[in-house]
This record gives sequence, C-alpha cells and structure tokens, in this order.
Amino acid sequence: MIRKLVRSTLEPLQNLSRLDLDSNNLEFMEEDSLHALSNLKTIKLAKNAWHCDCKILHLANWIRDHSPLIFDNQPKCQSPGHLAGKFLYSMTFADVCDGQWLSMQNIPTRV
Repeated sequence: MIRKLVRSTLEPLQNLSRLDLDSNNLEFMEEDSLHALSNLKTIKLAKNAWHCDCKILHLANWIRDHSPLIFDNQPKCQSPGHLAGKFLYSMTFADVCDGQWLSMQNIPTRV
C-alpha cells in the first residue's frame, strides 16, 4: 500500500488518463504531484488515511479546482480526530493551518 506520493513518482506518467489511488494508506501527497498529469480524465482518491493538517491544503485546493475529475467518492480526512470524516475539498486554511503557520515559516523564535 502507498503511504505518501511524491511528484517524481508521477512526472514520467504525463499521458496517464486514469489514476486509481483508492483504498491505499495515503496520508500525504507532495505539493504539485498531480500537475504533471495534464491528460488526466479521472482520479480516485477515496478510502485513504488522509491526515488533514496544513500540508493537505494544496490537495484540497486541487480537488476543488478539478472536481469533475474525482471519480466515485470524494476523499475524506481520517485524522486528526476533530476533522475525521470531513471532505478534503471543504478544508480551508482556518481548518487545517490555524496555529501552524508560524512553525511553517521557519522563523527563529525571539526571547
């Protein structure tokens, strides 16, 4: 089972038209992983272990922008607990990044 997907895995598959990642153990997908797939007609992303933190926001945006490509069921968050069962496409910055944005900036702390 696949746990995470990185861009370099999909880059050689530019002519791919159907991608079935349904029922894996995906928690994370690297930003821009799906952008190389310009011929994509359908994608299945449901039934995975999506961890909905700030890193999932790019995928949530991609799903919203490409909703006609989502085949079968919409993917849902599995964790953290307060977001479990919610659709990825509905995730916003406030849902998944609240309190995390400072740590993502690599800003050194000041005393």
